[in-house]
Amino acid sequence: MSSDDVELVQTIAGYLAIALDNSQLYTSLEQKAFEVARLKDFSENIVESLNVGVLAVDLYGTVEAWNSRMEQLFQVSRNDAVGQPLAGLLPVELVQEISTRGDAEQVTGIYKQGCSIKGIRWW
Repeated sequence: MSSDDVELVQTIAGYLAIALDNSQLYTSLEQKAFEVARLKDFSENIVESLNVGVLAVDLYGTVEAWNSRMEQLFQVSRNDAVGQPLAGLLPVELVQEISTRGDAEQVTGIYKQGCSIKGIRWW
């Protein structure tokens, strides 16, 4: 082999090593994405199985999760609620109560809040 051949083999070997590393990283990333999806489904199943209304909002007040009990309580489907501002879905008093309990340092929380719909009050 000439020195040009050796140099070519070394160059190709470097590219091959990078391709193998990328393949391993892709496989690892794919496995992690599958695990995250599985955990998300598990969490959603837990929230859905609760017999109380559960919703999650982001820091901007946009609904990210809305379980079937919330659908029953407020007559708003999950598809119509997710992605919408909380203020447009719940009574003003309830939105105000939720907003007064939040602060910049608390990202998550669990609230038990009574609400009155059509003269019926729930806790």
